[in-house]
Amino acid sequence: MMIRAAREAEIAEIAELQRLVFRPHEPDAAQRYLTYVKGDPNYTLDHSRVIFADGRIVAHLRIWDRALHVRGAELLAAGIGSLCTHPDYRGRGYAKALMRDSEEYFFAAGYDMGLLFSIIGTPFYQVQGWVPIPLPTFAFGKVSTCPRPEGVRRLDATQDLEDVKALYQAHGLIYECAVLRDNDYWTDGPAQVRGTFPTWGAVREGQLTAYATVESDDEEVWIKEACGADGYEKLAQAVLAEASDRKLAGSLPRDHDFVRALEAQTGTTAAWDIHDEMMVKGVNWPALQDKVGAEFAPDEPPANEAAFWRGLLGDKPFYSWADIF
Repeated sequence: MMIRAAREAEIAEIAELQRLVFRPHEPDAAQRYLTYVKGDPNYTLDHSRVIFADGRIVAHLRIWDRALHVRGAELLAAGIGSLCTHPDYRGRGYAKALMRDSEEYFFAAGYDMGLLFSIIGTPFYQVQGWVPIPLPTFAFGKVSTCPRPEGVRRLDATQDLEDVKALYQAHGLIYECAVLRDNDYWTDGPAQVRGTFPTWGAVREGQLTAYATVESDDEEVWIKEACGADGYEKLAQAVLAEASDRKLAGSLPRDHDFVRALEAQTGTTAAWDIHDEMMVKGVNWPALQDKVGAEFAPDEPPANEAAFWRGLLGDKPFYSWADIF
């Protein structure tokens, strides 16, 4: 078994492997994964860890850079995504081997912690020391349509980026684990594929006061993020107009004013639940302690890492759905 960084000539082959595993019925889906690489200014070939066997790439793991706001410090997280093995090579321990390799790379590359979002449940990762971080979700079921209000418009990155950034800086970074975003983060290739930039904005006297980021399919409208100081009532009306007899759900903090605005507009109470797809793991404990202080972090792996993360992130950590990789 050979584990190494990808080579430039292998990027297309890796994209096709991801398409085969994650989107086998979408012939053009490899382009999505090529954009994740070629459109990400932070990407390096070291971020694609691969297993090479029988003359081809048979397993892959992608690393994403994320800077997290935690206890007033900036923690550099290595995000794990697109962990996959070719169907013909499963059952050989390749995924676990890539996880071990990635953690060695994290430490050598100077990351403070690891971060991932599981689509296969948590047990596979928990036995390797990863800790679930429960995050809230809410749902309203099907909602009735309503007219779109005045004072709300669709946002565009070419003209609204600076105003959106200012709102996020003022109101989005109040939660432990929020992502620190630069200009590229809002508009690069991966952001365009995933729909990171906000969808709707509330405007008062020409000034953007709040935004909501949503994604829709035939069955559901999902709220990925909402941020601002004023205008949630009109934003809620705009989202309900878009939902139009579809299910409405999302992931926001339990005390978020936008959920209260949706409750007021629908006349119903949101049904809350949690998802535990988000998982974390300490990588460089001395660096963690230097950044957040000895009050919050030891300088070596704790006996109970789950308890450590609960203490560090507090009662209401929140990682936006718009930041999932």
